[in-house]
Amino acid sequence: MTIRYYLDIQLNAQHDMDVKTKTQVFSNIHRLLKHHGIKDLALGFPSFGKVNAVGLPGLGEHLRLVSKNQDSLNLIKNNVTHRTLHDIGIVKFGVVAQVPDDANEVRFYRDQSPGRVKKGIKRRGEPSPGKHYDGIDRESASLLIQRTDGSKYPIFIGLLSAAERVDGAFSTYGLSTKSGPTFPEF
Repeated sequence: MTIRYYLDIQLNAQHDMDVKTKTQVFSNIHRLLKHHGIKDLALGFPSFGKVNAVGLPGLGEHLRLVSKNQDSLNLIKNNVTHRTLHDIGIVKFGVVAQVPDDANEVRFYRDQSPGRVKKGIKRRGEPSPGKHYDGIDRESASLLIQRTDGSKYPIFIGLLSAAERVDGAFSTYGLSTKSGPTFPEF
């Protein structure tokens, strides 16, 4: 199989800046993937489900990007917005390195059901039922994407184990589908 490369991004755990920082980083990655038509870059969360700085299990402060193309990873790393966040100490970038051959495979996918549930609840005026993924609150397993007009919308993330590596195209969010391409977990 084709060699894959990864880039780790560590967000500093600062409670008051956490959501804003994540929103800025994820939105920028989404815009870069969409603008450059990059479909082979996967977005993953090595700390998914672990307790974060505010005591909730969620996505974590560690983001990993994986691609068969080192240039795609360097594009993200060297983007002006990300360089600025790095220079002022809000994020730290690792080096682009090769994914270990013995990595387990998982799928990080966009779960659209919580958004549909919320819209239905809002229409009916019912209280939120507090949906969970095996003990992980869906709100903490989400990220915000900021549109160019300034409005924000949540992307809910799900995680599934995979029996073997599957290559393919990822969405402009860097996410798979429940049966799509896989992400190396190590």
